[in-house]
Amino acid sequence: MNPAIELYGGPILRSGEQQTAFAPTQACLIALAYLEPKGSLTRERVSWLLWEEAAKERQCHRIRQLVYAINGRAARRVLVREGEAILPVLPSDVAEMQPSAEPPLARVTAIPTAAFEQWQDLAVKRMEQERTLRMLNALDSAARTRSLAEVLSVSRTL
Repeated sequence: MNPAIELYGGPILRSGEQQTAFAPTQACLIALAYLEPKGSLTRERVSWLLWEEAAKERQCHRIRQLVYAINGRAARRVLVREGEAILPVLPSDVAEMQPSAEPPLARVTAIPTAAFEQWQDLAVKRMEQERTLRMLNALDSAARTRSLAEVLSVSRTL
C-alpha cells in the first residue's frame, strides 16, 4: 500500500500496516497543509494560526524546522515548502474520501491558538459536509440504478 495521510482519526501517516503519529504541533501543521486549498497555506497563515504572530524570521525558522521534523519523523516527504507556500506531498483520506469511523482530526489534541481552534472547527465541519454530500450523491446514484446491493452498501457508510 502506498503511504497516505489519514486525517479521519489522525493526522497519522499510514503505509501498509505501519502507522506514524506526530507530535502535537506537527499534527496541527499537517492538518493545515492537507485541508487548505492547494497553494493557499502560506508561512504567514501558519504563523498566525499556530502562534498568533506575524511571520517574522523567527517564525519562518520555526516553520522550516517543523517541516523538517515532520519529514524526518515520517522518513519521507510529507510536506514541502515552495516559496511562501507549504504544500502536501502525499495523498490523504480526505482527498480519496475514505474516512474511518473516527472523527476528523482526532489526534489534534493540543490547540495552539484560538485562531487555530476556529480554523479546526470550520475544517471539521467542511470535511463532514463534504463526506455527507458525497455519500448522498452515491446513494442517489445507486437508487437510480436500482441496485439494492449498492444502495445497502452506501447506506451502511452513512
